[in-house]
Amino acid sequence: MPPKRTRAQGTGETSNTEIIAQGSKNPTLTAAQIAELVATTVAQILANRPESRPQPDQQSEEIRKLQEEIESLKRERSSTPPPPPAREVHFSAEVLAAPTHQIFECGRV
Repeated sequence: MPPKRTRAQGTGETSNTEIIAQGSKNPTLTAAQIAELVATTVAQILANRPESRPQPDQQSEEIRKLQEEIESLKRERSSTPPPPPAREVHFSAEVLAAPTHQIFECGRV
């Protein structure tokens, strides 16, 4: 009995029923052989993949260095005296009452 035909056949894609029908032509693989193939394939993929993330040891080392830097900055901040408070400048009543045009008027030449 021929395998069931699907619309996907015209597009060059293979349907599930065709794969099952072709499966009898392939030699049967044991579970151990399949596991070995999967492990080999995964190892090849991982070997060719660029490292996008640092290794866990590198990450923990970077975290440790950043924590040390934070502690150092905290100690440094606590050892320096705080800045003096901003000074307040009090103006006399006559300065505040003076019209501004007299204060900023410049002589004309």
